[in-house]
Amino acid sequence: MGAQGRRRGRLKRSGDFERAYRKGRSASGRFIVLHVFEREDREGGPRLGLAVGRKVGGAVQRNRAKRIMRAAFGELEETLPRGLDLVITARRELGERIDSLKVSDLVEELQALIERLGLEGSQRSVGEPPGASARSGESLGNNQ
Repeated sequence: MGAQGRRRGRLKRSGDFERAYRKGRSASGRFIVLHVFEREDREGGPRLGLAVGRKVGGAVQRNRAKRIMRAAFGELEETLPRGLDLVITARRELGERIDSLKVSDLVEELQALIERLGLEGSQRSVGEPPGASARSGESLGNNQ
């Protein structure tokens, strides 16, 4: 299951999106493009930004696309290393299939893109070897 009830980190500033686009790495799938930037501070979990343009459809289709994209990210969030900024960009085909698309379809595609970029790591720091925790004794459910 995803991180229900827990507030996720979000990308809000245009500079954060630009940095992911210009300095990060990317991988494309049928429905989405994933842009990833490794933050220098490596603090906190992965942060998500969504880009859903008008080519995807009207407001209802765009909002549904964003809900599905957030849900897919939530399913995989805990498998990602700490200190990442991710921007998921919806492609036109996502809008064309939005009525029949399931969260599981997008989870599969997002997982494939994550693997292609070599990003699996279960909340470890970006530069940390797999299996090592970000801080000894730190729990993933820290209260804020």
